[in-house]
Amino acid sequence: MSDKTGGISQSVSGSVSGVTQQGTIGNSNQLTVGVQNSASNEEKSLTKEEAITLLAQLEEMVRVAALPKATKDDAMAYLNAARKAADNEDPKKEAAAINLKEMAETLQNASKTVDAGKSLWEKAQPVLVEVAKWLGTAAGILWTYLS
Repeated sequence: MSDKTGGISQSVSGSVSGVTQQGTIGNSNQLTVGVQNSASNEEKSLTKEEAITLLAQLEEMVRVAALPKATKDDAMAYLNAARKAADNEDPKKEAAAINLKEMAETLQNASKTVDAGKSLWEKAQPVLVEVAKWLGTAAGILWTYLS
């Protein structure tokens, strides 16, 4: 719905190849989020074990980074929760994605205030992109921090 005072319009469409969500707020502010999850868009689909290995690499990056203790503790808590969700027999990809989004937000905020945070964020982004491929459509919430 849209009107002169600024209504909200949202559409969600999905198919085997992806999901796109678009929202319009106000007169001309528009946000579009798309997640593509098809074999043609990915060079190689990760296995669960490879995704867990990448999360372990992220954990090591955070562990050795010269971040403030509170920032490091927050990032590790989110990362550990994401790893646990991903490592289930039936991976809970949405829970993993939510926790990775929170970890990404923590690292991105640290990158604005701490030099070590900037370096860590630059190293973590490509790893998060690879894990996001494995998460598929659940990774939609991560793309805000990865693009």
